Amino acid sequence: MQHDLLFSLAQAVACAEAGAKLISPFVGRILDWYKKDTGKDYPPAEDPGVVSVREIYAYYKKYGYQTEVMGASFRSKAEVLELAGCDLLTISPNLLAELKGSTDTVTRKLSPS
Repeated sequence: MQHDLLFSLAQAVACAEAGAKLISPFVGRILDWYKKDTGKDYPPAEDPGVVSVREIYAYYKKYGYQTEVMGASFRSKAEVLELAGCDLLTISPNLLAELKGSTDTVTRKLSPS
């Protein structure tokens, strides 16, 4: 089974075309790079890592790729919530505890349709 870590849509497309079963876009690391490059903070819905996963997920679903998207390397609970509905998410124990203790409504943000 091929499992690829990646940071962009171009890499995601190449992985899907090569037959990867699973990809892991690193949400937090993408955000880290943008924050270092721009010096800006980003609201969760505009977080470059979140936006990247959204774009990859939508592309895969639109073109019928079977490659699963597993968001990884989250920096905040808000990033996780913005990607609710993604194929898979790998979430640290600290963020899982935050989610468990939260009363926030979880709304599906990503859907195959």
